[in-house]
Amino acid sequence: MLDGDVDPEADPVADAEGQAAGFEGAFDAFAKNCTSFRAGCPMGKDPRAFLEKLLDQADAEPIPTGAKGDDREATSGDVLTAVVAALYDEEAWPQLSQALAAARKGDAAGVFTLADSYTQRMEDGSYSNLFDANYAINCADTAEEDQAPEEEIRALVAEWSEEYPLFGAGSATALYNCNVWDAQRTPLPERDAEGSPPILVIGTEGDPATPLAGAVDMAEDLDSGVLLTWQGEGHTAYPKTKCVTQAVDAYLLEEQAPKDDLTCPA
Repeated sequence: MLDGDVDPEADPVADAEGQAAGFEGAFDAFAKNCTSFRAGCPMGKDPRAFLEKLLDQADAEPIPTGAKGDDREATSGDVLTAVVAALYDEEAWPQLSQALAAARKGDAAGVFTLADSYTQRMEDGSYSNLFDANYAINCADTAEEDQAPEEEIRALVAEWSEEYPLFGAGSATALYNCNVWDAQRTPLPERDAEGSPPILVIGTEGDPATPLAGAVDMAEDLDSGVLLTWQGEGHTAYPKTKCVTQAVDAYLLEEQAPKDDLTCPA
């Protein structure tokens, strides 16, 4: 069972743009949810404008945590990292709105709580090897000739900053990471898993990190691919909802694959 899929044949630029668009859409869904409450949204009637002003505020003067024993100050990068962290899981949306509202008032403790969960920061200030491993695996999986040249990346930063105001520049800049990767690469070979039993491929409509298109392409590329789509928000679907959980459990435990193109409601 494959959940939160990427198209193994997509080029790095297409992947990066898909993530930029995915996170922009996820933030819009978060904003719509926040402003729908009768009690009001802590970020006001326009969360996107609120966040843009907060990023400017953090650029002009980093925001202190206000937490005892933590003298860190949040830059705009820390604020965006907190936003990205919360967009992975819809259950973190209320925490995000409160954290950003507090940061606007000068307390970035909530911002760092979210950002630290994403970067896997330990209590002693050290970090896990999550990002090191992510770079190593992605760069080893990518053929050197598929890398975008620096000139193209610089142009994409400018272009995507306009098209995807919050996440475009970061997605484009990340394309440069593997340009300086000197270790041996082992690019992914083409495969169709011919002759295998059904392979269950799950995609989420509101997944910002691995947009639904990747799951659709993956299921089509596999001879025995069976696509299940969850109409929810956040990264990956299992076991967040009963419909998905029942389909996956029946497949893994009883060898009963769901019908192809099954859709589970949010």
